[in-house]
Amino acid sequence: MRRVSLPSIVVAAIVVPAIGLAAVPPNADARRKAVTDALDKEDLDRAIALGESALGAEPDPVIAEAVAEACFRKARAAAQQDKPPAELLAHIDRGLRAVRTAKLLKNRGRVLSQMPGREMEAYEAYEESIERGGTGKDLADAAAEMSRLYAGLSANVCRLSVVSQPAGADVRVGAGARASRKAPFKAWLPRGSHAVEASLPGREPSVRQVDCTIAPAAVVFEFAASPSPKTPDPGGPPHPTDRTVPPPPTSPEPAASKPGSALLPWLTVGVGLVLVAAGVGMNVDYNRRTAEDQSAGEKYAAVGCYGGGAALVLGGLLWRWLGPQP
Repeated sequence: MRRVSLPSIVVAAIVVPAIGLAAVPPNADARRKAVTDALDKEDLDRAIALGESALGAEPDPVIAEAVAEACFRKARAAAQQDKPPAELLAHIDRGLRAVRTAKLLKNRGRVLSQMPGREMEAYEAYEESIERGGTGKDLADAAAEMSRLYAGLSANVCRLSVVSQPAGADVRVGAGARASRKAPFKAWLPRGSHAVEASLPGREPSVRQVDCTIAPAAVVFEFAASPSPKTPDPGGPPHPTDRTVPPPPTSPEPAASKPGSALLPWLTVGVGLVLVAAGVGMNVDYNRRTAEDQSAGEKYAAVGCYGGGAALVLGGLLWRWLGPQP
């Protein structure tokens, strides 16, 4: 058999636990600190890599915001270096995969508006940035850009917003359309008049004619609550069987016996048997002695055990058979 040296054992005792500890993932606080520290040091690639790895394990809003900020800074640096819009867009879209912030969406709209043929995507990005809580100057800038973009798009298309109350209606746009979408939603349509049909299970379908022209259009479908079915009133005097019949009187339940009460008679019998056995033993011992060693007290004690034990046995049996049953 091959011998293992002491140094090898010591090395294994140190290395194996170290490997096990390295395999244990850090806790949430440690992951957040690692990502935010890298962001504070402007180590953007490391912040993004650590953040995306952590988000792959479990969602974390703090890490997601840090990844989005790192991606925004990467895009800003690329813009300062006059990189092509496609490179800026790649950084922004990477951040949006972590979390969709108003700041990133507004900048996505700005980059897309510089790319020919992607004006509708730019409009949608500005639109979502406002919905995500854009405020102040960002809100005003996004609204102004949306107006500018729509002015160029409205010659051919219009923006339609569809809402249903309650939400979730199946909506078809265009006569004879087969495909449907769930409200609420927004869509681009060719300029002109469109039939919009909405339906909900258990409700009457509703059709609206929408004119999509030079301004964004919106349509709201309001569905009344489903009426609850009513039981028809037969009229006339109530049938005898319709009257409420009081329940028959019930006899009071016997009081429950206390736990352990059923054992007391048998316990009495057991004590009596012990006394009878003691009397038998005392009597045998008395009869073995000579006349000089015998005493009247011992004889009376044996008789007393006999009599007392027999009385307890008899009393316990009578208690069990004639007394209240549990």
